[in-house]
Amino acid sequence: MTLLQVTDLVAGYGEGPPILHEVKLTLHAGEIGVIAGPNGAGKSTLLKSIFGLLNIHSGDIFHNDVSIIKLRADQL
Repeated sequence: MTLLQVTDLVAGYGEGPPILHEVKLTLHAGEIGVIAGPNGAGKSTLLKSIFGLLNIHSGDIFHNDVSIIKLRADQL
């Protein structure tokens, strides 16, 4: 079962240029995932996008095969 799936995510801060470009991520139930990279690579931006805190330009995020892209942070 797919717990979290990010498909072709393009996201950034406000009306500025995108920070993330077509990010793909799949995490299955029972797996442990790690997001690693140097400063400025987009790790925090990815997490903020998943948690509904940033502007998502395109792509989708699924939790248990249900799109959560339109949900507010408090609904997640």
